[in-house]
Amino acid sequence: MVLGFIKRLVGVDEDLVKEGNELFNRGEYDKALAKYNEALEINKDNGDAKIGIDKIERIKSLKEEGRRLFNNGNNKLALKKFEEVLKLNPNDKEAKDKINEIKEKALKYYVELGDREFRNGNYENALKNYKKARFYKFF
Repeated sequence: MVLGFIKRLVGVDEDLVKEGNELFNRGEYDKALAKYNEALEINKDNGDAKIGIDKIERIKSLKEEGRRLFNNGNNKLALKKFEEVLKLNPNDKEAKDKINEIKEKALKYYVELGDREFRNGNYENALKNYKKARFYKFF
């Protein structure tokens, strides 16, 4: 109890949060979580540690949901989930990679669909599909 008070007084919990934030920014969520929890052991009222933990839990949930949606073929919603991850951590490599994978898949799909419609003389539908493909290329 006294040791925890002394650590809180000298800011050990804040140092742990800073370490956690650095790990968070690198996408090392499990290590960051350990640092935030360690900070909370010293100071259960450390709001920054609580915020870090909440962000990590949200990111893990969004990624899990995004992967599930992607595996079920719901690329549009999966894309939104991974974009939400990037709002919480713009450095998240997995989210960036998944977004690129989804966009490449959608781009290829709409170009192929547009080409098929064009070959069949359905120029209006071909144009619609090419416009959809452009969204994924330039977004």
